[in-house]
Amino acid sequence: MDARVSIALCTYNGAPYLLEQLQSFCLQTRLPDELIVCDDGSTDDTLRILDDFARNAPFLVQTYTNDHNLGYARNFEKAVSLCTGDIIFLSDQDDVWSVSKVEKVYDRFLLDRRLELVFTDAELVNENLEPIGINLF
Repeated sequence: MDARVSIALCTYNGAPYLLEQLQSFCLQTRLPDELIVCDDGSTDDTLRILDDFARNAPFLVQTYTNDHNLGYARNFEKAVSLCTGDIIFLSDQDDVWSVSKVEKVYDRFLLDRRLELVFTDAELVNENLEPIGINLF
């Protein structure tokens, strides 16, 4: 049985980082079915980058702009509530995902339908995306 995959991405003045993150979604070995973006009032080029990306993305992209700043936690709550997928990934605007992240998590959920949460670690990198030898967890 297939499961739909959503990514809940929260943004706030993330223009310097956002494009690499969005490109990493497109390089996934298992593409998401949708990307739901909740922007918390960006004043930089974040919304323009998202609009440009949405026009050519190989999956549905929906961007919502908050009327007022919700803050980190409430913005993610909103993004998750708008997702329609069975499996929901949370994403910060400055992450860059390894190409098999979605596929590995997706396969794990399909292997054991009792799972409610899968947690992944993060490899810290420098400004050139070169590993610095530290994992977040």
